[in-house]
Amino acid sequence: MELVPQARASRARWGVALLFFVNAVAFASIVPRYVELRETFSLDNATFGLVIAAGPVGALAAGLIAGRLLRSIGSAPTAVVSSMLLGLNLIVISMASDGWTLALALFIAGILDSTGDIGNNAHGLRVQRALGKSVISGLHGVWSVGAIVGGSVAALALANGVPIGVQLVTTGILIALLSLAAGVLVRLPAAPAPDRPSVAPTAAARFALWPFLAIVGIGIAGALLEDIVSTWGGIYLVDIVGAGTTTAGAAFIAFMCALTLGRLVGDAAIDRWGTGRVLAVGAWLAATGFVLALAVPASWTSLTGFALVGIGIATMIPSAMQAADQAPGLRAGVGLTISSLVMRVGFLAPPLIGAFADATSLRLALLIAPAVALSVVALARVSTRVPE
Repeated sequence: MELVPQARASRARWGVALLFFVNAVAFASIVPRYVELRETFSLDNATFGLVIAAGPVGALAAGLIAGRLLRSIGSAPTAVVSSMLLGLNLIVISMASDGWTLALALFIAGILDSTGDIGNNAHGLRVQRALGKSVISGLHGVWSVGAIVGGSVAALALANGVPIGVQLVTTGILIALLSLAAGVLVRLPAAPAPDRPSVAPTAAARFALWPFLAIVGIGIAGALLEDIVSTWGGIYLVDIVGAGTTTAGAAFIAFMCALTLGRLVGDAAIDRWGTGRVLAVGAWLAATGFVLALAVPASWTSLTGFALVGIGIATMIPSAMQAADQAPGLRAGVGLTISSLVMRVGFLAPPLIGAFADATSLRLALLIAPAVALSVVALARVSTRVPE
């Protein structure tokens, strides 16, 4: 446990929570507009998927600098500066004139989101150590609350005819200002972990490859399933169920509300039943949700199914990040950085699903989702290093 005054650690927790919140708002402010953007730029599903995948590609590219930023300036400055720039990048996104300029703006967003995400989680885990209790799942729950707020605002703006430029410019400026405020709260005394490398691994703490790969696999699965609903949920409602374009955001909001609930109770559930059991039950729940939505393509079944997915995958990414950060035989921050970047491979699903949807149908393309969800059951058994 890091020796930090509890009052200061508690204040830093609020600051990190605010950074998680605005990170989600930035992401969610654009998602309900996906259908509108696809139609505005006349993109087919395959091309649209490629455009959306520019974000995860940017996030993977950020791996070249994320670890160096943590070591050179620390987790808090990395998180705060990335958050400010991510907000301002919404203005750039609003200026996109076609699919390719949108892809470029999303590529930049991916870089900033990745460095901010790694900074947020590294500092959040540092606050957790200072407080001496688990808070990481709750911080991800705050992220989900931010996604609901951002998604709801975007959906309301869309339904009321507010131009996308007005919505994104306003939101971007607010995010930059809130990030500055968070920067005042998150400050903690300098510490060797996770901002600086710790001592080299010893024989008593050897790196275990297969459990670590299983941990990363759980994170990838969580990211992929989250991205499937976020990217294709609204389009599924419009193209398959027959809902109106202005109601497309309902899929994202239903999913995020359930995801928030799952993350807010996730710490308590893990403390009571253990991480492995919570992950396995969640995987079955997510698979059931996808099967319900795909087998009975109606509005209520789809929204119910997406909500079940949200609850089911709630602890996957937080658990994977915490376990990777605690992986033996790795320098401080290395496991977290690797897992944060590699799990973003899951966000590269849109072009594959889009291409398959154009060749067959979106319903068939989404059948990959329940299979991915059930893979977590096996991964949780292999991942003996997931902290209980």
